[in-house]
Amino acid sequence: MKNFNNLKFLRIVSLLMILISILGCAPEDPIATQQPSEVAEAPTEVAQELTATQTPTIPEATPQVMLLVGQEADPFTISQVQSTLEELVSTGGQNLLIVESISSPEMQDNVELVVSIGSDVDITNLATGSPQIHFIAIDQPGVSPLENLSIIGDPELDQKNQSFMAGYLAALVSTDYKVGALIPADSDQSDRMLDAFIIGTRFFCGICRPLYPPFNTFPHWDFLSIENNSAGFQPVIDVLVSYGVEVIYLQGKLLSPEILTYLSDLGVKVVSDQSPETLRNNWVGTVAADPSPALALLWSDLMAGSSGVRKSSSITLIDTESGLLSEGRRRVFDEMVADLEAGLVYPQSIQ
Repeated sequence: MKNFNNLKFLRIVSLLMILISILGCAPEDPIATQQPSEVAEAPTEVAQELTATQTPTIPEATPQVMLLVGQEADPFTISQVQSTLEELVSTGGQNLLIVESISSPEMQDNVELVVSIGSDVDITNLATGSPQIHFIAIDQPGVSPLENLSIIGDPELDQKNQSFMAGYLAALVSTDYKVGALIPADSDQSDRMLDAFIIGTRFFCGICRPLYPPFNTFPHWDFLSIENNSAGFQPVIDVLVSYGVEVIYLQGKLLSPEILTYLSDLGVKVVSDQSPETLRNNWVGTVAADPSPALALLWSDLMAGSSGVRKSSSITLIDTESGLLSEGRRRVFDEMVADLEAGLVYPQSIQ
């Protein structure tokens, strides 16, 4: 019995020794062995590494479209071009900057396009001095296209078309084809203006033979000096009125408040190619050259890098608030404009 108890005691001791040995070989608790200082410093090292590798972003300058307006620019042309450019840059992401003068050294790198209006702007030198920029010249006689310079309109052709449509409009609103014209005597385009006007009237009314007296030949015309138009106009206009003229084409260079007041007092209807300062109730309308349709057509080509072309201005009728032109006759006028711009009508005598 004693031997059995000793054996039992030895087994218990052996089991205790084995258990102690196992506990002594178990891995240490990972939480107890971590280094607190390393865990705290890790985020600082990562932040320092990110700071060292990041590069600050510098925003690019917004592209600029510049409208250069000369002192001799036509107000209607300025208004049409500016409104068209405002619409175009709103969809293209550019800024529109309007200036009265600029030189090539002042052109910034973010200027993409310069549109100039007025014969007193030296656009050729600007385009030559800034070959990286696209230019558009409007209402500038004598300017030729360059690799980076496009042109809208031709002053000589525009004037011819305007005079033609002014003659057509005068005959269109007349009741008995009694139309006339007052043309500048001291303009290098006087003959072309008169020729286009006569063709325009006869394009509508043929031989323009009146049905009621006075039975004179129409159209009738006369010349007046630009410099003396405010002093010597009354005798000239009186002759036209005595001849029977009821609708007159008053060329834009002859516009003056004195002439317009005198014609209004006489009850003579007026057609012109230039807007007056004040519209009167005898003003039928203004036949204007509008570059904005051509500018809109050029825009996509210019933004794609294509330049150096010439496009024609369009003819439009404005200042019709007097109501002397009915809707039906306005449609007839617009149809003739479409034929003229399509090349179906030739506004000049064949010589």
